[in-house]
Amino acid sequence: RWPIPDPVPGTATFGGLITTLNEQSIFTPVPGADVWAYARGGEVYRTRSIQDGTYHFYNIPPGTYIVYAQAIVNGEVRYATTEVTVGADERNDNVNLLLN
Repeated sequence: RWPIPDPVPGTATFGGLITTLNEQSIFTPVPGADVWAYARGGEVYRTRSIQDGTYHFYNIPPGTYIVYAQAIVNGEVRYATTEVTVGADERNDNVNLLLN
C-alpha cells in the first residue's frame, strides 16, 4: 500500500479496483493502469493503479467526474469508463472499472 494523505475538509476522495478478464475468463486485477478523472469544470486529474489493481483520487473538489482507465494487456489496449459524483467530505471506494 502507498501512503494515504490526510483528508482535507470540504474535498472528496474516490477510487476502486481495476480488473480485466484473463484467458480463462477470471477477473484479474490490473496494476499500472492509467486512470484519468475529467471534471465537468474542465479540470483533469491523473493517477495509476497500484500493485493490487486499486486506484484513488484524494482530496479533489466535489463534483461529477468522467473516469477513464486504460492499460495494455497481452499486447492490446483495454479500457473502461464510468461516471461518478462525489460530495464534500465524501469517500467512495467502489468506483470499480472492468477493462475490455
